[in-house]
Amino acid sequence: MKTCPATVLRRVWRGAVISIMTLGIFSTMTPTASAEIIEVGVADSTGRDKLAECESGNVSCTWTLVGVGNVLETPHVQFKQVGSPAKNCSSASMVQTVTWNDETKATYTFGVNIGPTNASLAFGASSETAHSEGGSTQVTVEAGRIAFIERAQIMKVYSGYFETHYMEGGAQFPAESATQYRIYVNIFKAVPDGTDGKYSTIQTTTRDLSDEEWSTC
Repeated sequence: MKTCPATVLRRVWRGAVISIMTLGIFSTMTPTASAEIIEVGVADSTGRDKLAECESGNVSCTWTLVGVGNVLETPHVQFKQVGSPAKNCSSASMVQTVTWNDETKATYTFGVNIGPTNASLAFGASSETAHSEGGSTQVTVEAGRIAFIERAQIMKVYSGYFETHYMEGGAQFPAESATQYRIYVNIFKAVPDGTDGKYSTIQTTTRDLSDEEWSTC
């Protein structure tokens, strides 16, 4: 999998000198302009700014997929709370059923949710921005404690880059600007349980009730 560069990596010049041999006459044709491609990673503030411009739709961008990684499960994906907490204000332990629903959005490497515009570029449809699953879990809550259901959704990693297509010259003579940006990202996309034989993990964590929580018993 391609690792996202943390800073500007290099500049790539697009352009060529074309040589033509016609009837023994050598001629050289030089393009009127060549584009400088500045490559950045999402750890760089410039990369995040350019992604935001792609997402806004004010700048035309294209997506190039470089590779697809394996499905990630714990400990490589984080737990998050799902459903309402279950608290026990009594003097004896209790078994409670917690119903939960988990919608996990696709995120960039730096943890920001990918929006519909870039999701459409990367995956072909903005509806693929998120994956949702639900269920119910029984938990035993000891007296004077509160329990939380946490879930770690399995993810698949897509590596690639967005490339800007800034224009100049106005509506009458539109042309691509001399400088464009290529933003390398990893996108973590939630996938259904059972993908590649892997499943999300559900766990229960508990702690003592706080004074404020006791007051609402």
